[in-house]
Amino acid sequence: MKKKLQFGFSDMENKTYAFIKTDKKMIRLFFDGITVIKGLGNYVEIHTKSDKNYI
Repeated sequence: MKKKLQFGFSDMENKTYAFIKTDKKMIRLFFDGITVIKGLGNYVEIHTKSDKNYI
């Protein structure tokens, strides 16, 4: 089952992270930890340096 991500990008000028909503939880995701972002239709898959994947 695919999960929907929601990005919160308010006042992004000086931020190094964004909060995403996945599995009904808010996760702080640091931009320098992202290795790949894939568009999957209505979803986004994010791969990180710590080998965690968020859909």
